[in-house]
Amino acid sequence: MTQEFEIKEFQRQQTELLKRIEALENASIAAATSSPTCRSVASRRSQEIFSNRDLLRVKAGLFVVGRPLTSDYCKELVADLYENEPALSYDIDTLRAINDSKRCSDAPALSKYAVLELFSIGELAGRNCTGRSSTGSVDKLPLDSIKLRFIRESVLEIYPQRSEGARRDVWNKCVEKINSQLRYLFQGSLKKQPWLNIGL
Repeated sequence: MTQEFEIKEFQRQQTELLKRIEALENASIAAATSSPTCRSVASRRSQEIFSNRDLLRVKAGLFVVGRPLTSDYCKELVADLYENEPALSYDIDTLRAINDSKRCSDAPALSKYAVLELFSIGELAGRNCTGRSSTGSVDKLPLDSIKLRFIRESVLEIYPQRSEGARRDVWNKCVEKINSQLRYLFQGSLKKQPWLNIGL
């Protein structure tokens, strides 16, 4: 029941974001066609106007990471949105598919990719598994406990261990791997943007 509630909440958030994106798109098109000068600029850049919502979501995601935004590049990414958006519904088969597609060789690798696939950028920003900073210089929040517990149980089912102590040791390595990836993601890969919490 808790997971169903979480899924419904994620779907509600997705619907709100889609409405927001559509409103921003309409405002942008209206502004671009409001004057002859703007109209000529808009006609020269007609290939950069995105009416497809999937393209808009990818374009917004690319803006966050600071990559060049072109129609062709976005269309290539839209061909496999599995790489760009978190799954709204998932089970252990979802993690098995991630394990196969990423060719993971151990539990820490699978746990890292599972977090990147099942959490949005907004859910990852300023967070890690423990809710504590390794240096103590930055305030952190913990990742969603329900999703993280699901990942833990599924990863340890895909990569079973002989004892409870071994399970604990392996999961500690998974936590280190996830936290290390999140540090890299937001310090080296993603440009910090004040609007990361919109849920992209």
